[in-house]
Amino acid sequence: MDTLLVMTKNLCAFVLLTTVINNLLQESKYRKYIRYFAGLVIFIMILNPVLNVLSMDFDMDKLVSEYVYEAELPAVNDDIEYGSLMSEYKERLDLELSKILEKYNMTILESTWHVEDRSEEEYGIIKGLEADISLLAPADINDIRIDESGNVSVEAEKDEIIAGIESAFGLSREMIDIEIVE
Repeated sequence: MDTLLVMTKNLCAFVLLTTVINNLLQESKYRKYIRYFAGLVIFIMILNPVLNVLSMDFDMDKLVSEYVYEAELPAVNDDIEYGSLMSEYKERLDLELSKILEKYNMTILESTWHVEDRSEEEYGIIKGLEADISLLAPADINDIRIDESGNVSVEAEKDEIIAGIESAFGLSREMIDIEIVE
């Protein structure tokens, strides 16, 4: 009788905890996996005392670890793989941008690539770029540009850089936001 009481208390506590977690994660894409896992644990919690009464050897920890290992939550693994691929893609985009900026003796300080990531038709298409760039070394006399009105300007160089990015990545001027930081 004590076993049944302990099992009932543990089961009620677990169901209450999973209900709270489930309500907190209402909009999470992992909600269905958490519910699946919670249901599996509840099933095992109910089955364990029944099998103990029937004098069967049953190790709950071993069973749970086997189920989790076998399931491996494929969607979670896909998201991890997708994140790695997208990070690598953005690193390669940064590398190409660095090659363009080297022509102007500049480097990337920070960049944010806006890439279509979930649409099957446009997957991987660049939707925009925001970047802060700076000179690699202190400016010398050759780096100074004078605009048409006689003012020292980085706008002419910025326009050349944007034109190079437009050409290399197939973006329009509106999709590119570059700031030259000194």
